[in-house]
Amino acid sequence: MRAAPVLFPFLAFGGLLWAFSGKKSAPKRLSGGGGGRSGLAWNPEDSVGEGRVTPLPPSVARDLISEAARQAGASDAQVAMLIAQSDVETATWQKMREWNFGNITVFPGGGKYWELLVDERIGGVWKKIVQHFKVWDSPELGARGFVGYIRSRPPLWQAADSGDPEVYGQALADAGYYTAEPYKYISALKSRMA
Repeated sequence: MRAAPVLFPFLAFGGLLWAFSGKKSAPKRLSGGGGGRSGLAWNPEDSVGEGRVTPLPPSVARDLISEAARQAGASDAQVAMLIAQSDVETATWQKMREWNFGNITVFPGGGKYWELLVDERIGGVWKKIVQHFKVWDSPELGARGFVGYIRSRPPLWQAADSGDPEVYGQALADAGYYTAEPYKYISALKSRMA
């Protein structure tokens, strides 16, 4: 079943991941866009539909990200940047779905997912596509998954260590993490770090 369009604050920035690829050149089809590069089809048994909203009090979300980041060896600057990023992506953790702290998308065969019709800027043109987002089974696993995603991409992890929202926001854009104009996403990061 396809989801009806829903505009979350993170979608205003186009802040969606095309997960597990890590390539700088944004694909014509984002990771959630179908069988694409993996050659696999989406398994309907892995779908949880539109996903359930799993809000958290901001203090709890910040603590979970901080703990996961510290376990991954993060600096204070990285912890602060990851918290700001997750805050942007989830509307201060009130519109988070399925414990996905970073709106990480997933390829077919990547496990359970939720899907949503979203606006994405592809090749400079805004298009509606169905994105498939990773499901985590608990807030602890979701926080670790989000931190692990960034940690596994050295350019992003290093940019987060700069403590500079402009450096980190641009690194996310360069990695294809979001599709909006970088200044919008960077502005949102700065507002969360103030």
